[in-house]
Amino acid sequence: MGLDPAKEVKARGGKLRGDHDTTIHKDAGLSPNLATLWRNTPFVYAHPLPNAVLVSPFTTIGFRSQGGIREDTIHDKIEVSGDLSGDRSSGEALLLDDGRTVLFKPIDIFAPGERVFVSVKAGIETTEGDILPAAAWNFTMSWRNLDTYSGHKAAQPRVDKGQTDPETLELLNEATGMYWLDGISKNETWDELETQTDGFRCNDGLSCDADGRFVAPNSAYRTLPKVYPRMHIARTGDLSQLAPGYVFLWSSPNNGIIMTSEGDPVFATENSFLLFSPTPQGQLVFSREGPFIRVVGPDYKETASFSAQHGQGIDSHEFQLTKNGNGLLFGYDLQPLDTTKIRPDLQDGGEETWTVGIVIQEVSPASDVVFEWRSWDHIPSAFWETSFIAHRRYIKQKKHKGGFWDLGHANSLEETDDKGIILSLRALSQAIKINRDTGKIEWRLGGESGNFKIIDDPNGSFMGQHDIRALGGNRITVFDNAGQNPDQVPINYPSYNSSRAVDYKLEFDRQGRPTVAALVGSYEIGVKAHSWGSYRRLPNGNRVIGPGRVLGGNFNPIYIETNAKSQALLTMHSGRRAYRAVKADWHGFPSWKPTALLDNNNPDKTVRLHFSWNGATEVSKWRILIGATDEPAEVLEEMPKTQFEHWIDVPGSASEHCMYFQAVAIDAKGEEMDRSTVVASAACT
Repeated sequence: MGLDPAKEVKARGGKLRGDHDTTIHKDAGLSPNLATLWRNTPFVYAHPLPNAVLVSPFTTIGFRSQGGIREDTIHDKIEVSGDLSGDRSSGEALLLDDGRTVLFKPIDIFAPGERVFVSVKAGIETTEGDILPAAAWNFTMSWRNLDTYSGHKAAQPRVDKGQTDPETLELLNEATGMYWLDGISKNETWDELETQTDGFRCNDGLSCDADGRFVAPNSAYRTLPKVYPRMHIARTGDLSQLAPGYVFLWSSPNNGIIMTSEGDPVFATENSFLLFSPTPQGQLVFSREGPFIRVVGPDYKETASFSAQHGQGIDSHEFQLTKNGNGLLFGYDLQPLDTTKIRPDLQDGGEETWTVGIVIQEVSPASDVVFEWRSWDHIPSAFWETSFIAHRRYIKQKKHKGGFWDLGHANSLEETDDKGIILSLRALSQAIKINRDTGKIEWRLGGESGNFKIIDDPNGSFMGQHDIRALGGNRITVFDNAGQNPDQVPINYPSYNSSRAVDYKLEFDRQGRPTVAALVGSYEIGVKAHSWGSYRRLPNGNRVIGPGRVLGGNFNPIYIETNAKSQALLTMHSGRRAYRAVKADWHGFPSWKPTALLDNNNPDKTVRLHFSWNGATEVSKWRILIGATDEPAEVLEEMPKTQFEHWIDVPGSASEHCMYFQAVAIDAKGEEMDRSTVVASAACT
């Protein structure tokens, strides 16, 4: 039997929508749980919050003061007990790097369904010399079986008495993957679309020019990884207006690529994931391996890895490396709820409907939870604002009771300059801004509960959006899909013919309260993306748009760039699909050597030395060495580097005599960067 949140929260002393104590809860962005914390404790933030329900048994306990805390005063001050598991006070208390947040990590996990009591003794001292008073609060664990959490086996729980049937475990595992809740079958074959460009071969040249269109990459390349997608590129404007920087794409199925503005490769790997993109710190969000997201430096070597904590699984819609070096991420938190008690009118609901909430975490490189925000605590109104039961047909086919009630469908996070977070909730067609210091919601834009009046927007608002970003100056950008996934919405749900890249200017009154959101920029991309998609505004005013997943047609648009006047400059199409498109600066210094090889696969069957350096951006020219030994020293040729790969014809004597070749990368200062391995002609064997 699933949970009835209204009954459970009231039994624990909490409140749901409609039960707010208006003498305390006058601020619509302040949840009852957070209000209770502020009223009854000296802390501005805590996880879990007072009266929270559906809490993970793997949780840590954190609290934050208004000012700094003396580390030597936090020890032996925290007592924790569960009404089923008993004393849980054994553990480690840490003062985190901000100097204000205390994190308690219990040695033992909690029991599903139990009520947990936290007591913080008086005596913690602030850096100003004040003594914090005693505080106490309680919260309740979810009764999900422990084997449904990520990492449950490593924990070796002593209190786990329930076992989940294999079918449910499989269902939960698939639902927390990237594709399923987005309406994408894992069996979708990307390669079938990719082959549609195979007829375009320009053996010795970059382009097959026709009406401003050409194909990239150059078909003469022999050192390019095979995972690199072929693209049709349409020049539609003045290319001198293209913004500086490189284009970063994740291309299905698992290919991370960096390319120039006109599609020439810079880097390609088949070991990447959807969020392949640069960070403001000059690093690269690179890949996901198991529960970890890997971040690499300019040499493409790992510099950090992050995973979700508290038994959560990290969701691949979003990850950001924050300005302080922590990881900002979220997970989909699935809970079995009795929707007949919450929303009797919910189509395809039931007594046990897996309901999808959102858990945002800021995690340090040491895997400490610096901040946690849960939709269960802060936006219970989502129960009444969405009716999307995901993938009913698939679930019925599996003979599983109920469906997935996707309350928010989070798909992007953005760290703001004032250390806040903007969260995109596609299922609600809404963006919310969260105070990262306290967890309080500062504003909500769009959807049923938005507190801005949207003006000057012919569509009225955005719908089913992705990739909400902050520009500064109270401006935000949105990739407006202009509709929801057809499989997940009621009949006659509003929709429009084209997805959009839109800009809004947010206005506030003198008290900082939201008033108006004015549409100040819009660009219709000409196609309808039913999922995925991205939009970034660049410093020079150009728009960079990733059109997402477009239904129908042979070639999916994967990159559009316009100038500041909304004039399209260039569009790329491919048989592949891209989750996001980002343009940014990058300086790559690979830890591997340049590649060189001999090949005669060209119309004239001429033996050529092909050479490149996958991922290198600072090569100014190539120096080619030749010799009769495996340590060639004579300079055969030098040429400026102008594209991903270059080649030279090998002297005819190499077909009769053993000759060795080597490519040397030279930087702008004329200094040697690295050398390829030595390549021997056929006569050497």
